Amino acid sequence: KKNEIIYFFRQYPDFAKLQIGSILGNFSSWSSFVALLFLLNDITENGIQLGILWSISGLAPLLFGLIAGVLVDRFDFKKGLMYIDFLRAIISLGFIIIPLLEGWSAWITYFLLRFIISLCGSYSYAARQTIIPKIVEADDLTRANAISFTILNVMRLLGLTFGGVLLGIGGINFVWILQSITFLISAILVSQMKVDTLPVQINKKNFIED
Repeated sequence: KKNEIIYFFRQYPDFAKLQIGSILGNFSSWSSFVALLFLLNDITENGIQLGILWSISGLAPLLFGLIAGVLVDRFDFKKGLMYIDFLRAIISLGFIIIPLLEGWSAWITYFLLRFIISLCGSYSYAARQTIIPKIVEADDLTRANAISFTILNVMRLLGLTFGGVLLGIGGINFVWILQSITFLISAILVSQMKVDTLPVQINKKNFIED
């Protein structure tokens, strides 16, 4: 029975809530990649503009990945995840207004929204992995991490696969609304977790040293 994921979720309810939120968030995040490209194509005039804006707005995970762990340790993991998911829910709806803008205003808005939501994603990933050892027993930690990484990779594949389908069924605004709803549900699930996630006590160390 211990090899069954359903049994594992029943054994660790907090882990189940964390992973259900991860399933929803990762699927909607990766499926929105297709919508992001379509949106970018609408607000740019040529391939050079598209390529530059896409690349610089996607730098956040590379830059923030270096310091995400430091920030996670300095704040309450549970509250941090809740606030981040609420923020991502709001930012997702912001993409709806971009087609109403023109020129530089559309580009800057796109850049800021995608950059911020990417930063939030990096923090969310680091925080979710940090919480796992606090909600499962040491003997089950390897299995828990395996399940977590499997879910991440499967949702990445499914999200990219069905992103175009969702776009075709409901249109681009449907994708943003769906993404916002999934982040909101994820935040609610995190709020229901009973795990104690007080920040790590860091003695006499500044941010750069950490």
